[in-house]
Amino acid sequence: MPRAGGRHRLWLGALGLLLGGATPGLAGDDTAAPSRFADLVHDVQGFGDRATGGQGGEVYWVTTLADGGPGSLRSAAENPSRRWIRFRVSGEVHPVTPIAVASDKTIDGRGAKVTITGRGLVIDGQSNVIVENLIFADGEDDAVHVVNGAHDLWIDHCSLSNWSDGLIDVTRASTDITISWCRFSHHDKVILIGASPTESGDAVIRVTLHHNHFERTTERHPRLRFGKGHAYNNYYEAWGSYGAAASMLGELLSQANIYDAGWDKDAVVT
Repeated sequence: MPRAGGRHRLWLGALGLLLGGATPGLAGDDTAAPSRFADLVHDVQGFGDRATGGQGGEVYWVTTLADGGPGSLRSAAENPSRRWIRFRVSGEVHPVTPIAVASDKTIDGRGAKVTITGRGLVIDGQSNVIVENLIFADGEDDAVHVVNGAHDLWIDHCSLSNWSDGLIDVTRASTDITISWCRFSHHDKVILIGASPTESGDAVIRVTLHHNHFERTTERHPRLRFGKGHAYNNYYEAWGSYGAAASMLGELLSQANIYDAGWDKDAVVT
């Protein structure tokens, strides 16, 4: 497994950096190369550390909150071109069906406040995707569904809450993924890694979780089957059922995490 990076210091503060507009907006124009803000990729650690997203591709500015058409997030993300996607608008995007993110994309919400609600993102068999500084709230199915061998992905500084199924699901041999500096709140089944007890092909899965805040969520922080997970410097606050679990030969390395059961004296960590 890759090293956790740095000196494995306990993460006690800086919760405000998880989202809260902490990353300043960056000015730009439609023809500018993304190199000015692509320094973001230097911060990725863990199994997803090969993700570069849309680095080296065109900058695409989302200019409408509509579900489709020119200037929409769907149009930007589903196009096969290498793209670094930024937002000139803030507000809620309401996809009617999941947005199928294509390979070689960065969806970069820094400098705007963009909420995805209704339906989320699906990364199906694609590779080299970064999802940065988005809010996922009040939707159906999964907020982010990673499936069918998708690989080299990084989900960073996002806020996710209150979806009908999972917040992030990683299934069917998808691998080399980092989930970092995210806030998960007010939800039941948070992160599923490995589809089911019959999906032995999920043994190839590798996921890193670091510097995430799980606040008043119930279970699956993560729920891991078959694959390998590395969780470090996460803050687990007042979970409802269990903190983290591994089964079906799954291996979860837990380092320097804080488990704060709150008022529940019978809470199960793993």
